[in-house]
Amino acid sequence: DTGEKYALSLENGALIYTANTQFPQADANLTLTREGLNKLLDKSSDLEKEIASGNIKVEGDSKKMMELLSYMDEF
Repeated sequence: DTGEKYALSLENGALIYTANTQFPQADANLTLTREGLNKLLDKSSDLEKEIASGNIKVEGDSKKMMELLSYMDEF
């Protein structure tokens, strides 16, 4: 809903993002609303629920995105 694009990669345990770009051979591409992103980040929902609700659309391997989310530390 904001039109922003980011590419994310995980390298040596560090999540690296680059604004205004996408990787041509990404494992998964997500299109999501700000609400969907917030729910993932605060863990009030999960990827599968947000996909089902339509807040997130996945192209490619959604399991890779779930794997990436599983690496996130909880504070």
